[in-house]
Amino acid sequence: MRVQNVTGVAEGTGVAVEQSGSKVNVSNYIWAGTNFVTVGTSYKEVKGFGNYFKNAREILPQTDADVVVQ
Repeated sequence: MRVQNVTGVAEGTGVAVEQSGSKVNVSNYIWAGTNFVTVGTSYKEVKGFGNYFKNAREILPQTDADVVVQ
């Protein structure tokens, strides 16, 4: 799964990425990098495995190469 030109936003106790009002939660379940998605940061691209958890879409990036800041 890949989302482009998104911004990190708060979603409950976690973080999501948003574009034009559409959100996708970002999970750190398999994260092995150092700079995870943060609220208020704009991203050129966030990619990872797609999943559906607790009635919500989510993306699971694995490394820093999966999270590209603008």
